[in-house]
Order: sequence, then structure tokens, then C-alpha cells
Amino acid sequence: MIPQTLGKNGFWIPITALTVGIRGQWNIYLVAPNPDGSSEITPQTVNVEHTTTSQAFISGINGQQLTIVQSGLHRYVPGQLVRTKAAKTAGQQ
Repeated sequence: MIPQTLGKNGFWIPITALTVGIRGQWNIYLVAPNPDGSSEITPQTVNVEHTTTSQAFISGINGQQLTIVQSGLHRYVPGQLVRTKAAKTAGQQ
């Protein structure tokens, strides 16, 4: 393996957090808080810059603290209301 440095801002996420979007794009599911205290699943299109067997380096989202659905995406749909047990955030790379 040859080490490579990526000169972009982005996040490393589990590859299981990616889902197929429209026209060959990739999406992740964000857990977005609502003003009433509930949380909602929101799809977000991302750019996949690099992948390994277990992780993907993504860009195309702002640097705010995000909560993503890391696995089991087949159980969720955009707009679904959810409760989180423990919020995990993607670390900025």
C-alpha cells in the first residue's frame, strides 16, 4: 500500500453509512433535530473521495457537528421521526 495525503476537508465514515442516491450519487442519512425536540432522518448527498474496505472519506457537507445513521439504513426512510440512544459524530479529518 502506498500512503497518500488528501488535501481536502471532509469526514471518514463507516462504509455502511453510504446509500445509493439518484443518478449515481451517494447519500448519507443525517439525524436532524426538530424544534419540538424530536429528530428526523434527512438524506444528504455527499462526494465520496476515497474508500477502504471499511471506511469512506466524504466531502460536500459543511463542518458542523453532524449525527449520522452508521448502519441499518434499510430500516429508515427520509422524513422518519427517530429517537437516538447515543449520538456519534463523524470526526473531521
